[in-house]
Amino acid sequence: MNLIKSRELFQIKRVEKCELCGKSGYISGILGICRDCVGKEKSIEFIYNAHKTVRERLNLPPKAPKSKKGLPCYICGNECVIGEGETGFCGLRRNENGKLVSLSTPSQAPVYTYLDPHITNCCAAWFCPASTGAGYPKFAVKKSAEI
Repeated sequence: MNLIKSRELFQIKRVEKCELCGKSGYISGILGICRDCVGKEKSIEFIYNAHKTVRERLNLPPKAPKSKKGLPCYICGNECVIGEGETGFCGLRRNENGKLVSLSTPSQAPVYTYLDPHITNCCAAWFCPASTGAGYPKFAVKKSAEI
């Protein structure tokens, strides 16, 4: 697997004005919008598109698969329904010939990391300190799930 530098992965660009409100100042080069606009209803499309672009560069599905004839995966809270030949949202489960196959074994596992500039992301998995509150106060802001 090739290592991808985060600048290449995210193609960070300089943005002069927020694409939603037109203000200058602190603008996210990934989202194209200012911090005041993040969280507003109109920002969802910008956030989803940036997330989709980064996930595609990592060969991950842009959203959790929900195939009608797929197999349900219960590993995390994304509730993937993985169709034949599809990979789960996490990239660790795949439907091959009608069986869910794990890409990790007791002796090896695929590992990838990347700097995620989106303050809005949470995988809602058991290992995420923010999804359980177990990381409070160092890695989570609440003693319970932050979802």
